[in-house]
Formats: sequence, structure tokens, C-alpha cells
Amino acid sequence: MRQAQEVLIENARPREVSNRQRDVVSSSGLHGSPPPHSALKTISCRHSDGDPGRRNRKAHSGRQQGSSHVSKTLKFLGLALAIFWALSPSGTWASDPEEIVIASGGRGGFYQAVGRALRVVLSHDDGLPTEVKATAGSMANLEALNDPANPVNVALTQADALQRFLAQHPEFKDRYTQLADVGKECAFLITRREDNIRSLDALAQAGPGRAIALGEAGTGAAVTWSQMTALKPSLSTIRPESLGLIEALLAMGPAAPVQDAPIAMMIVQRPMAVATPLEVVLRNTNDYSLVPIVKADLQDAGDPSGAPDYNYEKVVVGLARDHQTSVDTICTRGLIVASPQKLSPKTIQVVDDAILTSFRYLMPASR
Repeated sequence: MRQAQEVLIENARPREVSNRQRDVVSSSGLHGSPPPHSALKTISCRHSDGDPGRRNRKAHSGRQQGSSHVSKTLKFLGLALAIFWALSPSGTWASDPEEIVIASGGRGGFYQAVGRALRVVLSHDDGLPTEVKATAGSMANLEALNDPANPVNVALTQADALQRFLAQHPEFKDRYTQLADVGKECAFLITRREDNIRSLDALAQAGPGRAIALGEAGTGAAVTWSQMTALKPSLSTIRPESLGLIEALLAMGPAAPVQDAPIAMMIVQRPMAVATPLEVVLRNTNDYSLVPIVKADLQDAGDPSGAPDYNYEKVVVGLARDHQTSVDTICTRGLIVASPQKLSPKTIQVVDDAILTSFRYLMPASR
């Protein structure tokens, strides 16, 4: 007990404090005065990782790295948003979008249907202002596409018409790009049933001085007929006439005077396409006949230089099963072409993609 009291008394006595201890105590503020600000920083840094100032440097570096990461993220998001708005389906382009002007074909024909289907996709899905122009046909379309002052920048054409146009305008080979093949296009030669014309030979014999209606001036049918007369010169005695197909059907009808009526008319179209003139023929077989076109009938002069290649086929024509029939004929291809001088590569690619989309609705596999 006495020993414990002595220990307590000894601890209670004042002690000598060294100068070094006094300095540390004074700087730490243990005597009631607050330590200097720099001392607090030093103490704090020493307490954290033992190296004065390291924590500050790490904090500053961390803030810089974080700021850099945020900046890069914002830049990336900004670029992504710019691309999204430029190409969004709603049609918001980074700059004013180019207007698409499509030269299609005659009213109610297959080419016009193709143009309208393409317009729906381009305007609705891609946000491109699109106009579809009704035209006389393939040659008129190519003339418009080749004219720098004409706004037409996309056109439909028959392959044989394109070949003829290139022969007449060699410079055009650098002024167009082919985007799509829209399928088989076949020639359908129509006569009055009462004339009893069942072959090209019979047509050539009955036709001198008479006319064949080929639609309006500039149609692809005129090109196909011209090639047929080159392959069979006896057909050249029949005069080609620019006459609308509906007008020609009426003129060849049973009520029309025979002397004023064309002896024949010709349509070039997709066999299973919706086209009013051919449907009228198929639904009125008592008034009209389809004349077969076979290879043996077009061998009089052989293939002239530069003549396009045609396929000779027996095709089924007509949409309604009750009125369908089959006939031998010649076929070419339908094409969609564009002008790289009038449209940017980006817009041409958009049109090309839109064509594929429109085909899914316009031309199901069954047709």
C-alpha cells in the first residue's frame, strides 16, 4: 500500500521537459494555442501515409484524371448524338437533305408503282424529300438523268433502252451508276382478235402502211420494237406511232373504224405486274389477242452489231387466276440507275438501301 502511494506521489511531481519535447508540444497546440495551418497539413499528411504532401499530389492527380475521363465521355456522347441526329429515321440530317427526284414511267404502270414504293421508304424511313415524276418511259428517263439542268437524279429504265442510249451518248457511261435490277421485263404484242394475226410473219404481211402503237414518245417499248425490226426487217413496213396505250386499246376496240385503228400495240412490262392496259386485254379476249414472239421468227438478219441480248421465254401473264394465260415472248431487264453527279455517295447509298426495303412490299417472292 505504501509502495503504491509513493508511485502516485512520484507521478504527480513536476518534471524537467527538454527543449525538443517543448518544441513538439508547443507546435502541436497541447498548451491551448492552435497549431499553425501548415502544421495541421503536415500532421494530417504524416498521419495518412507517412509522406508529407503525397496525399495532396494524389488528390490533385485524381481530380485531373477524373476531369479528363468526364471530358472524353462527354465528347463521345456528343459525337454519338450528332451521328444519331444526322441519320435518324425521323429524317433529321446534319445538313439540308438532298431531294430525290425519280423518273418512273407512264401513269398506272409498273415503273410508277416502283417509284411510289421507293418514295414511301425514302420519305418516311430516311427523311428524304422525294418526288416521283410520271414520264413517257425509259428513253425519256435517261434523257432527264443525263441533263445537268434537269432535277431527275434517279431513273427506271429497260436494259435494252440503256444500251441504246449508251450507243447514242457514249459520255453517259460515266454519268450513271446502276443501283438495282427490278426484274424481268417482257414484250407483249397485242392485236385485234378479228384480224386473226397469230405470228410475226402474219403481222408483217398484214401491216404495210399500218401503225403499231408503242405508247408515248420516249418509251422503252419503242426501243424493243426497233430492235425487233432490226432482227426481222419485214416488220419495218409497220409504222411506229406514239400513242397512249389506253387510247390505242380504244382505237383497236370492236367499235372503232378498222381503217383508223393501229394494227397492233406493244407493251413492255413485268409479266405479273399490275398494269391496266394488259389487264384490259386479258379480261377481253373476245376483242384482243396476244401474238407470240419466238426466236425462230427473229432470225431473218441475225443479231446486228450492238443489239442487246434478249431471253426468249414462255411466261405467265396476269394477276387474276381467272384471266391468266401464257405466251412466248422476248424479255429484257428493268433497272434503277442514279446520277453520281447529282447525288452524293451518302445519299446514293441511302437510296440503294431503301430500294431493298421497298422491294419486300412491292415484289413478294411469289410474284
